[in-house]
Amino acid sequence: MCDVGGTTNGIARLIGDRIHSPNARGGASPFGSRAALTTGPARYHAAYNQKNSIYGDIRSIRDLGVMGRKSAVGVLLGLGAAAIILALGALGTFDALELDLYDWRMRRVASNPPEVHPDIVILELNDTTIRDLDEPFGRWPWPRAAVSLLIDFLNRAPAKVIAVDFAFTEADRVELHRLGSSKLSGAESDEALAASVKAAPSAILLADAIYEGLQSGDIKNTPSEWKAEPYRLGPGMYERRTITTPYPALAAAASGLGHNYAVLDQSGGLRRIPPFVRIADRYMPALGVAAALRALGIQPEEVALEGHTLRLGDRLVPLLSSQIADPIVPGATREQLTMMVNYRGPAVLPGGAKPYTRFEVRHIINSEIQLLNGEKPEVDPGAFKDKIVFVGLTASGLVDIFQSPFDNKGQGRMPGVQMHASI
Repeated sequence: MCDVGGTTNGIARLIGDRIHSPNARGGASPFGSRAALTTGPARYHAAYNQKNSIYGDIRSIRDLGVMGRKSAVGVLLGLGAAAIILALGALGTFDALELDLYDWRMRRVASNPPEVHPDIVILELNDTTIRDLDEPFGRWPWPRAAVSLLIDFLNRAPAKVIAVDFAFTEADRVELHRLGSSKLSGAESDEALAASVKAAPSAILLADAIYEGLQSGDIKNTPSEWKAEPYRLGPGMYERRTITTPYPALAAAASGLGHNYAVLDQSGGLRRIPPFVRIADRYMPALGVAAALRALGIQPEEVALEGHTLRLGDRLVPLLSSQIADPIVPGATREQLTMMVNYRGPAVLPGGAKPYTRFEVRHIINSEIQLLNGEKPEVDPGAFKDKIVFVGLTASGLVDIFQSPFDNKGQGRMPGVQMHASI
């Protein structure tokens, strides 16, 4: 066995130049940014009366306060859709028709190329990465020491936020991993990742809030343990029976966690997420919300639930109220408050490019190894300085895919990591 500290050098000796480097990384550069006209469904109308202008002062948290220019056509389409939605809200009409209007507005307001925020970057673990790194790391999921290389690289600049859309819920029980000339146990591999995360104060990890937990029998759910921020949002936030956090050493090392719970509408589309979920009086933001709060420097005491509006610092996020089956009390119903996902573009643009600046995991791991070996890196760590980086799967068969409003020629099928980035 080698010690954990020598793992990365062993990986470096094995990989060398085996990671293929294509001529281009792909992806599309952002073209500025613009404040979002987040009207959402009809029941949002009450929130818009709380500021000086219902269209000027309420902005999506994803826009991070950066106001750009909109074309006259985009403004008219957005305002027209908002007016129709608000009118439907006054009439009490919702569900299918209103969701169709939301989809229509998302498609019309999004430009081509989309005006996504230039500081949001997606780091994707795609098919070519899994293919090229199969020899040194094996099949996915990799030993966690390999993932630690990503965190170390992103922390060099450093990135402002590293939001990781991978779940590490259980300890690695593999007796022996072989990474180059190094050998390490699953426990040592877990230790390597925890050490990298602890050294990266900008890292936010994923917690699973989808699993319902054990609902009957003598065996009880394992208590959900995490360093919960002192949010005081009250019972209006969606309560879960359990939240599955990363393995204990990793959860303790992380500076923050974000949940993955999303609401699928009757059509199967993903339009809404609970901005926070809770267990009793302990609250956890969605992964994208957690990233936005960290990037904006918003403290827990600046977050408040005001009726059907969520206040985040000086920003207001209108929430949609709906009645659902109570996950805690059998046979009962309760209110669920959700926010709309304000998509800025489809998963794939008509020309084949993708929104947001993107990098591939294989290039980042190769660059970290080159730096460890004293070589010039394929990717300069400075490319991630002060960026909000979302790391997630886009590989076929491994990714969580959701239907978005962009339903033309397959554009609507969106990986979960882009959904988080859209928030």
